[in-house]
Amino acid sequence: MLNYLTFSTVFELQCFIVSIICLSKSNERAWKILPVYLLITCIAEVIGIYLKREHQANQWPYNILLICHVLFTSYLFLSLFRKHNKSKLIIISGLVILTLLYLYDISQHGFLRFNLLTYNTMSVIFTIYSLYYFYLLLKDDQYIHLKYSANFWWVAGVLFFYFGNTAVNLSRGNSTDNPAKAKTSIIAARNASYGDKRADTVKSKAPVAALKNDSNFSKTNPDTGKSKEAGKTGIVKTRRSLPYHIIYAILNLLLYSCWSYSFICKKWLQTSPI
Repeated sequence: MLNYLTFSTVFELQCFIVSIICLSKSNERAWKILPVYLLITCIAEVIGIYLKREHQANQWPYNILLICHVLFTSYLFLSLFRKHNKSKLIIISGLVILTLLYLYDISQHGFLRFNLLTYNTMSVIFTIYSLYYFYLLLKDDQYIHLKYSANFWWVAGVLFFYFGNTAVNLSRGNSTDNPAKAKTSIIAARNASYGDKRADTVKSKAPVAALKNDSNFSKTNPDTGKSKEAGKTGIVKTRRSLPYHIIYAILNLLLYSCWSYSFICKKWLQTSPI
């Protein structure tokens, strides 16, 4: 069981528990379904880790999780933008773009490989949504105590995470041929699906000779650290450098810390409906 406890899964599990405590009796549908979204995220992460340990294709669970990222996050942003006439059109436009890209990714490399182009575009769109929310907040005449605003802290977590992911992906020069996130989870992600879904190099206790004869293992390019067969099998075997590993862990910490605090604000601290 301890093998399933990573930076991503620990943060996600903690956030899921807080959401159950704080949001299970919420009167707002968008917030009430967040525990379901976090539960799906945790399940996808566990499945991805299990498949990696079994040397099987472990990117496809995050393609399913990616759909949840798009739908749940877009729905909550829609509820935040509900006071503005053109906000629904903005959300629908984003959904159309991401749907088309998702189908394009699948047509290019099948379902076993992570839809990285869709994920990167989603990160940019959610960053834009977050900035738009803060713009609306500045224009609003109503006074809001940001320290206790659940909406503010939820959007802040989204902005930190997806803007950080976008910046890191650009700095690494990622392309759609790169292996996917493991949250993401991203967040997956995240997400995996949603955190960084680029899993570490698969480690096995089997003897080296057995590994060489295992059809699930392929030779790795020493210059890139990527498996030559990863694109065909969907088995993630990339090695992340320590600085990027730390960055993705920090992004996950920021996301789920902000979300957990927003849930606490929603239940006990918030006095304003905005």
